[in-house]
Amino acid sequence: MKTFISHAHQDKWFADQIVTLLDQLGVKSWYDTVELFIGDNLLQKIHEGLADCSHLIVILSNHSINSKWVKEELGSFYTEYVSGKKMKVYPFLLEDIGEQMPLFLRKYLYADFRGSTSTQLNPAGVAAVEKELRGVPVYTGAIFKCYRTSEDHRLLVTLPEGKTKAEINHMAHSELVALRSKLAGQSVLFSGRITYTLAMMLGAFLGNSCKSISAFDPKVPNDFTPILLS
Repeated sequence: MKTFISHAHQDKWFADQIVTLLDQLGVKSWYDTVELFIGDNLLQKIHEGLADCSHLIVILSNHSINSKWVKEELGSFYTEYVSGKKMKVYPFLLEDIGEQMPLFLRKYLYADFRGSTSTQLNPAGVAAVEKELRGVPVYTGAIFKCYRTSEDHRLLVTLPEGKTKAEINHMAHSELVALRSKLAGQSVLFSGRITYTLAMMLGAFLGNSCKSISAFDPKVPNDFTPILLS
């Protein structure tokens, strides 16, 4: 899963927070601040970015509905859509825009981020995004939290405070044994604090039964590393 972030430059303060939220959920994003460099052909990069993404987030505000580049991105998306590409749209409402809502977006349910500030996102919007992108919880342990999404299963990892490496490895071992049957035949995305030992455990306990395993570290933007492909 990769998500294209369409926004006006005046709303960058909000888009930055959305990208951080997506990183925390283990979702890869195409974001102009990261993807564009001096000398790039902007139209070409936008088209390539949309072609490479399966989801589109549109940040709706009084700035974005009048933005030349947002209109270009929505036009490119619509071209991809009518040509048969399956691409899901997530409207994020930052401000009331009334009748200025683009016609083809009116049929979609939006995540309500009205009232967000530069230091805090509207909790209602965050909850909607977590429900959609994190998925349905199927297992919760001390180290691993497993969520089922429409495309794969996500393992979010948290290392407990005050535990030795040996204790953490023992806990991880027990939890992975419990998870093995739930993840059989699934594509698994492993995100959070990735260590060599945990990666090896994934290969040993899940590799042969899973369709694929990939690792994502939120501290390294846009970095998905295949651990094992069976």
